Amino acid sequence: MTLKAQWYRDRLAKKARRGFCGYPVATVAFYGPDDRRATKVS
Repeated sequence: MTLKAQWYRDRLAKKARRGFCGYPVATVAFYGPDDRRATKVS
């Protein structure tokens, strides 16, 4: 295995060990009368 492939494999394994880290802290939603104009943001 090349050095770069080994590096990518190790990085992916590290992320897999961490597991699920939770849900997003915030969600932004745009509301409006149609899909081209937003009048409210929440």
